[in-house]
Amino acid sequence: LAPARARWVAAAAAVVVGIAFLDGGRGEPDALAALTGAPEYPSVTGEAKVYDSDDDGGTLVLRLRSTPPPPAGHHYEVWVLRNGVELMEPAGDLSVAANHTEDDEHEFRLTGAGALAAVDVSVEPNDGDPKHSGVSLAGGRFTS
Repeated sequence: LAPARARWVAAAAAVVVGIAFLDGGRGEPDALAALTGAPEYPSVTGEAKVYDSDDDGGTLVLRLRSTPPPPAGHHYEVWVLRNGVELMEPAGDLSVAANHTEDDEHEFRLTGAGALAAVDVSVEPNDGDPKHSGVSLAGGRFTS
């Protein structure tokens, strides 16, 4: 019985290590948001996870599926909305290559304090304007 139990424990440990590896070794997220495409982009789906959120920010991991390249003269930008705040803040540009995979993962370092309420991926014209364009690719609300 002892050798069988040892094999079972080893197998269980391998599963845990495998799950941690697939999730980048980050552990459980502090917050999670399911992303859905805007009406113009109904096939886009994904999820956003926040790790290590604290007074200094945290890490936002965004995974998108069926993301088309941005329209000519445009790029995608990721925005976050903190609880109790009215304006979204930029988290960074989202690069999507013409030969993207069906499951693109992107990581952003967040700065500042405050729990996140929502995430949005906007379609931005390449005009240098730092404000949200008002046109979204996808978005979602965070749950803890």
